[in-house]
Amino acid sequence: EPAAPAEDPYLRRRQLVQRPDTLPDAQRQAVVLHHLLGYSVPEMAEALEVPFDTAKSRLRLGLKRLRAEARDE
Repeated sequence: EPAAPAEDPYLRRRQLVQRPDTLPDAQRQAVVLHHLLGYSVPEMAEALEVPFDTAKSRLRLGLKRLRAEARDE
């Protein structure tokens, strides 16, 4: 049986970069602001003009969804 082809690192990176696009807008904004742009949760809440708890919840839900999608692969 032939060996499976090695995974293309470029394709894998591209998939990871596109993954936040699968999130609902509010969760995607929170994940991008926090993890890609380095905003703290209070800064993120201010930028999104939402209460702190809302920003924190959006971030938590977005990360939970991303982890579930990664696990399903």
